[in-house]
Formats: sequence, C-alpha cells, structure tokens
Amino acid sequence: MGSLIHHAALALAAVALGEGALRVVSRTGVRGLARVTAALPLAIATLVLETLILGRLGLAASTPVLFASAVVPWLWVRWQTRAASYTGVLDELRDWWQRSDASARVTAGALVGLALAWGLWQLDRPLLESDSLLYHLNLPVAWLAAGNAGAASVVHQALPVGNYPLTNEVVLAWAIGLSRSWVIASIWNPMLWLALITAGHVGLRSLHVPRGLAWAALATLASTPLVETQLGGPLTDLPAMVWLVACATLCRLALDRPALLGCALLAGGLAIGTKTTPAILVVIALIWALVATRTRLRGHVAPLAAGLAGAAGIAGVWPLRNLIEHGSPLWPFVATPWGDPVPPALRAVDASLLSHPAAVLAGRLGQFADVLGGAVLLLALAVVLPLLVRTRPALIAGAVAILALLIWAAAPFTGVATSTELAVGAARYMLPALAACTLALAIGARDAAPSVRSGVLVALGVAVTFSAIRVAAIGHGYAPPLWVPLAGLLAGAAGGVALRAPPRLPARPAVAATLGLAIAVLALAAPGYLARHARTGLGDAGILSHLLADTAFASNAQAVSMTPATLASLAGSRFQHRLVLLPAAVSCQAARAAALHGWLVVERPDNPSAERVRRCLGPTSPAYDDGVFWLWSSQR
Repeated sequence: MGSLIHHAALALAAVALGEGALRVVSRTGVRGLARVTAALPLAIATLVLETLILGRLGLAASTPVLFASAVVPWLWVRWQTRAASYTGVLDELRDWWQRSDASARVTAGALVGLALAWGLWQLDRPLLESDSLLYHLNLPVAWLAAGNAGAASVVHQALPVGNYPLTNEVVLAWAIGLSRSWVIASIWNPMLWLALITAGHVGLRSLHVPRGLAWAALATLASTPLVETQLGGPLTDLPAMVWLVACATLCRLALDRPALLGCALLAGGLAIGTKTTPAILVVIALIWALVATRTRLRGHVAPLAAGLAGAAGIAGVWPLRNLIEHGSPLWPFVATPWGDPVPPALRAVDASLLSHPAAVLAGRLGQFADVLGGAVLLLALAVVLPLLVRTRPALIAGAVAILALLIWAAAPFTGVATSTELAVGAARYMLPALAACTLALAIGARDAAPSVRSGVLVALGVAVTFSAIRVAAIGHGYAPPLWVPLAGLLAGAAGGVALRAPPRLPARPAVAATLGLAIAVLALAAPGYLARHARTGLGDAGILSHLLADTAFASNAQAVSMTPATLASLAGSRFQHRLVLLPAAVSCQAARAAALHGWLVVERPDNPSAERVRRCLGPTSPAYDDGVFWLWSSQR
C-alpha cells in the first residue's frame, strides 16, 4: 500500500504541475501541441526551482512537502484563472482527433504506442549503466539521505560530478523523493523522447515544412542509435537536446506571440542547466527571437522577467557556485589562473577532435558510423541541401548546422585518441548539432524542387531503416528486441485507424482512469526493480545480486561504505542504506569501522586504496570477491 501511495503522490504532483502550467500558457492564446510545448518547460522549471529551494532548507526528501509544493501553486493558478475560459487538453485532443485524417491519427497512435512499448519493456528490464550509477542517480540518492537536493555532494574520489550542471538530476531527485522508487530512471527519457517529437513537429510545421517531410526528418533524428541508447536510463544528452529543440520552437512561436519568450527562456535554462553542450545554440535562438520581436516586448515585461529569473535559477546556479568555490564558472572542465586546477582524471582526457582529427578517426570510422546510424545521411543532407537550393533561410540554417558541428568538434573530451570507447562515446555530445542539422535539412528540402524533395524523403526512409538495424544490433539491454518497438508501432497505428471518433467521456473520469492505470503500472514495476536490473549483467550485477540475496541487507538500514566511488544501486530497493564515500587515504581505523558497522565495498581495478584497505582488514577475508569488487560485512 505504501508503494501505491507514493506513486500516486508522484502522478498527482506531476498532473498538478502540468495542468497549472497549461492554464498559465493558455493566457497567451496558444493552442494544441504548441501549448503543450510551452507548458512543459514551465512545469519542469517550476519543480526544479521549488526542489532547489527545499534543498537549501533540507526538506527536498520529504514526500508531503514535495507534494504540497506542486499542489499549492496549482490551486493558486486555478484560483487566479477561475474567470478565464480554459479548454482542457483532453477536450482539445478529442476535437483534434475528430478533425484529423487517417494518416495523422495513425502517426500519433504509432508514436504513442512505440513510446509505451519501449517504456514498459524498460520497466521490465531496467538497465542502469555506469554513468547513471556513478552520477545521474548517485547524486539524487545522496540528496535523498540528507534532503539537500542540488548540493555539491562528493560521490567519486577522482571526478567532482557534484560540480557538473545538475538540473536533470534535480528532476530525478524530485521524482524519487515523491515515489520512493527507482522507476523514474526507466521512464523519464522515453517521456522526453515524446517531447522531442512533439516540440520538433510544432517547430517544423511553424516553418511551413510539409507534414510528411517534418515527420521523416524527426524520425531520422529520433531513431539514431545516439538517441535510442539514451532511453535506457537517465542520461543527460537527450534531455539537453529536447530542451534545446523546445527552446528553438518557442522562439519561432514567439514571433507571433512574444509572451512565449518567457517559456523559451525557461526551456533554454533547462537545456544549459542539464548540460553545457547546447549552450551556444540556445543563445543564438534566444538572441534571434529577442531581436525579431524587440519592438513588441514592452507589453510582455512580466513573462520575460519571470522567464529570465527562472532560467538564471535553474541554469545559473551551477556556474555561480563553481565560480565562488573553485574560481571558474566552468570548473571542473575549465580552470582559471586564480582558481582550482582541472582534476587530473579530467585533464588526462581534455582534448578536442579538432586538435588532432586524424588520430581520433583513424581506424574508428566504422564505429562512428555504427553509433550515428542514419544520422550519417542526416549530416550529409544538412550540409548539401542548403547549398543546392541557395535560399536565404536554407543557407542560414545550414550555416548554423555547420557551426554546431564545429562547436562539437572543438569541445573538450571529443578527441581522446588513446581510447576507442571514449572517442566514439563522445559522439553523444553531438546531439545538439544533430538537432540543428535536422532543421537545416528540413528547410533545405522545403525550399527544394518537388523532385529533390521526393529524393530526400527516400533517403530519410533509408536512414531510419539503417538506424533501426544498428539499434537492434547493439543489444546488451540497451534496446529492446526489434519486435517490441514494432509491436508498439503497429498497435498504436491500429488504434489510430480503429478509433475514428473517441468516446465523449467526461474529462475528469477519463483523467482519473488514465492516472489510476499509470499509478498501478508504476507501483507494480517498483518491487524487484534492482533485481531485474542486476540480471542485465552490467558492472554492478554481481555485487548487487549478492547483497539483494542477503536478508540482512533487505531488513536493516546500515551504511554501505565504498571506495573509490559510491554506486547508487547499493542504496537498496527502498533507499534504506546510506552510501558513504571513503577518502582515498582512508585510515585503517575507518576501514575497520565501516566493515564492523555495515558493509564495506571496495572496487578493485584502478583503485590505489584497494590493497591498502585489504591490508588494514588483515586476516579477515572478503565475504564476496568477483574480481571487480571486494565486500566485507558486519552480518557475516
């Protein structure tokens, strides 16, 4: 029953924030998917700001407080907008569905079916790779123990990940604090994938890109392996790109409705606060929109001021803290002469692709093609098409795409020539550039002759097919078997064909039924989540399976001490174990105390502390040793 209540709190809080944001955005006169695109960054920015404030008060781990922080603003917005006309999303969706032709309904149904199938598969087979365990989930787990969301917690001896931009981690902390479960790790990025399609479609259609071309371009972007491999866990490259696309779309819509610049600023803040990779593109989009609407901004000071303040709160807090504490707003990636140096672990891989492209690409072109998939064609068309059509919009979009690619190639950590894993892995930082290339391709094809446009559509179909083949080949739990997304696509498309006229159910019962189903699915998925993750066979599988099989680990709340980094999954299914990072020069007294009063976990490879701890514990042999981890337990 407790799990059901916590997941109900998460779902109801999310609905309250979303409905409140929709009511606020409705005052601008925007409707349809454009209203959803504007409301989403407003809702997420609100929860981030509230959670950061609660974190300063040590209250960000309290489910009742987090729930109240979502519901109280919603009640206030409802009161403020009580006299205004308001069309609910369900009513608007029903009207749109009835007006749309079969192709639009099939497309919408297929997308929803695909996202649902992928999300359900991930809930059944959750995959939390190393970055999620060491960073993206590790920080929210650390904050949950102290209620200090947003703090620069130290969870790794060599990597100060607590000083990275942490906006996405704050969102996860909010969801974990409400639900007290791990399920958000498997559903957050698939939900953002849908947001990418939504915002991208609104943006391209506002630029008069033909509907079929818009869907084809977005399908090429959304199906690339770089995107699909981001869906398994709460990685940040996809969220950063989603907020960039939302920001750019809202900047375009603001040309007709300048009040939407407030939401555009919030979306830009979410993008930069999540990851710095889209920062320059965000600034370009915002400057373009502000300049284009400069003569009409006088009447929209309030939304602009609110958007600017909110963006500063969700994106500016991280560089400001680093500037104060370490002397550089971009620390630990960039140091200043008067500040702290770049940590050795980062300095060792601080090289850009532009600094030595031949050394990075030599012998690795095949691997880069594998992770890019159909995006290889996307990149080529984004450069070639604008030069072929030579219209002003196409040339500008093409120039922005080329600039975005140069920004990626000049960025730190894209030129690690000594490691294929790191070199090819840095391709994910290219996602903002791929979004810019999608825009350039779409505008170029829009302005091209019909015969050229038809050829582009064929090429994009080939690109999507190639991406699907590459994603299926990745395996290892990063993507479901091909039949899962195909089943989702076909079921959703069939629903779009069959449901020509949705039943006219009252909005509230329909919302209640949908919420009830979602809550039940999440509550059912929560038990055994970590055990299912352990079966994927990733790095923590052995140690996690051993601990989950230990009845003492499940029944008590003793601390788990670790070196050289903590692992989020070892907090337990109910987050009952506090994770303690031991210092690199841990004393023998501290090591013995950790083993005596809880669990002591030592990762062996590349850990200078490992042998030291082993000697400190003398004749006491580990209770578990898989060649990667040693475990000592007070329960032995």
